[in-house]
Amino acid sequence: MFALGPPSVVPTDVRLMLAAGDSVSLAWAEGGLPLEYLGHGFSVGGDPDATTLFSLFRDAGANVSGASVGTRWHDVLQPARVCSDREAAEHCRLNGAVDGARVADIGRQLEYLETQMARLYPSSAHQWKVLTLFVGLSDAAFAADPAGGPTPVARFEDAYAETLRRIGRWNATFVNTLLLPVNASAFLRVARGSVECSAVETLMHTPSFPWKWTDSHTWAATLGGYNAAIGRVAARQNGARTHATDPYFAVQRFMERFVPERAGVDTLDCFHPNAATRRAMAVALWNNMVGPKAESFSPRS
Repeated sequence: MFALGPPSVVPTDVRLMLAAGDSVSLAWAEGGLPLEYLGHGFSVGGDPDATTLFSLFRDAGANVSGASVGTRWHDVLQPARVCSDREAAEHCRLNGAVDGARVADIGRQLEYLETQMARLYPSSAHQWKVLTLFVGLSDAAFAADPAGGPTPVARFEDAYAETLRRIGRWNATFVNTLLLPVNASAFLRVARGSVECSAVETLMHTPSFPWKWTDSHTWAATLGGYNAAIGRVAARQNGARTHATDPYFAVQRFMERFVPERAGVDTLDCFHPNAATRRAMAVALWNNMVGPKAESFSPRS
């Protein structure tokens, strides 16, 4: 049992919104180009034409900051490199996500977010924050060792636990920990059946491609293991809460059974959610956190 129940916070109490994770949080390739469309990221995108979790809070009257905006190019072969100071000011703000990031890379993203909060929002320590964490697809899809295997579940769980322990030292933070789509291998099926995406998909599977793919037949079991680990780690952290403003980790399950279809993915590699899917992700988060009356946070599956 939790030492304390989930915090009761009205949307207008939230002052900062943050993101950590991989390219899914960056709306990669939304426009059919290999760019990060940060302003359309499902959690903290702030472009005026995007429906995101940030925009839903803003439209509910919350005076929130931290949204990422615009587009940028990023070298996907550098998954550990978070935004530079210039990129932080122009685009990233409090979106620390990086293309291709694995769970072991999240520590650098949290360091970036902590630095930005201290620099730009020095009073944020005692203000309510919403952090959305989505990571693990790269751990499953790309080889973590010379043998070509994914990040082992035990290693993933250890790294995820360290991530949540670090966030646990923050104050007044509601954390969305998203489960991963166990049907992710269907992205490859969609790509191979798409004229637009098949060329890029073929290129990404050539021997010269710098990242080695794992066997997609293992993805469902691997991602299922990661999801179980996320649930265990979040439960342990919540069980250690002793104050009402200690971070709360809400396990968001709506992506777990997501089955990719052509109408819901981008037009470059068919491996990323498109605008319609990201909008649905944002609305699902809002509904799970706030509910239709928008009165208080109440995590629901």
